[in-house]
Amino acid sequence: MSVAQLEKLLQEQIVLKDGCGFCEFGQKSIGDTDDRGSVIIHQTGVNPVEDWYAVLQDTVTSDPRTGFRILLLPTGHVRAFAQVAMNYNRAVDYGLSIATVSIAMQEVRAEDAEHLGVEYVPMERIDGKCFARANSQEHMHIKFDEPSGGLAQPFPVDTKFWIRNQEPPVNRRGGMIN
Repeated sequence: MSVAQLEKLLQEQIVLKDGCGFCEFGQKSIGDTDDRGSVIIHQTGVNPVEDWYAVLQDTVTSDPRTGFRILLLPTGHVRAFAQVAMNYNRAVDYGLSIATVSIAMQEVRAEDAEHLGVEYVPMERIDGKCFARANSQEHMHIKFDEPSGGLAQPFPVDTKFWIRNQEPPVNRRGGMIN
């Protein structure tokens, strides 16, 4: 990408993109679910220019019996992390949303650890994706994964398995994690 192309990207108007499932789901309300079972658990609003929402997923990289993932997304079709800073309110809501999602995840994990009688460590793995040639989803999104099952880090993620001859991880409904 050239400097001129970057400048063009940074100046793009942020809108709801037709056919983008993330943009469409961002117009729903807290408590609404999608066809994969994800539920909206946090929302700053539905303005595509500046708002954010988070969904709880049972497709996880941690222990599939107890783990969870939270996915944070801009309501509008933001394609690159660099675009976040192009709008003050978008940037403020981004920071507040990251903090809100992080503390919510840690509160759930602390309660689970106490209930199970295991040591609690306030750890999470945050992985962000945005527009790239190798990425099939150009809508920016951030995954918050927790290390349930006493692991030092979440299980491997995405469609490639890090260990040969390993059975693919599954979600609670029995589907393959991808």
